[in-house]
Amino acid sequence: MSAAAERLRAAAAEIAADTGGRVLYATFDLEDCDAAAALVTHAQSVMGGLDILVCNAGVNVKKKAIDFTPAEFDTVIGGNLRAYFLTAQAAARQFIRQGTGGVIVMNSSNASVAAFEDLTPYCAAKGGVDMLVRSAPDGYNIMLSAASNVVGRQFLVKNTDYDAIRSFTPITKVADTVLVIITNPDEPFNS
Repeated sequence: MSAAAERLRAAAAEIAADTGGRVLYATFDLEDCDAAAALVTHAQSVMGGLDILVCNAGVNVKKKAIDFTPAEFDTVIGGNLRAYFLTAQAAARQFIRQGTGGVIVMNSSNASVAAFEDLTPYCAAKGGVDMLVRSAPDGYNIMLSAASNVVGRQFLVKNTDYDAIRSFTPITKVADTVLVIITNPDEPFNS
């Protein structure tokens, strides 16, 4: 078991002990369509259904856009946009099969509305996350939301003044329970 998977297992055990509830955790390749569907199927079979999906992946390579390789670009877009789409699609299909509807929260970023010079593909991906939510079809009783630290502000950050960014992004508590999914295709599902 990798160190990250071990930390995830320990966090799941701690949450279960603190709440008295059952905690499911899993590792999978976020960009694999079959793995996203398998994760949803696994969660449904172990937990008896699926009510909410929180997409919270974040993959980045920090360098000037001119210096990105195609593989680095694909990694950033894949981990931040493709993975969200595939996982949300699998969850939405499960919500429809269940006939219950559901909730999908896609964690976005202030980078969806701010241009960071050394994070061009990341900014594009998080902007894409916002558009996935805005353009999702209605009529399935599925609520979608893009959670971001910045709402309704657009600004350009050329020299990346992180103190200025922090002033726009207060840290607040948004949930009591968090399901974390890490990417490691070499490890099986765990529960």
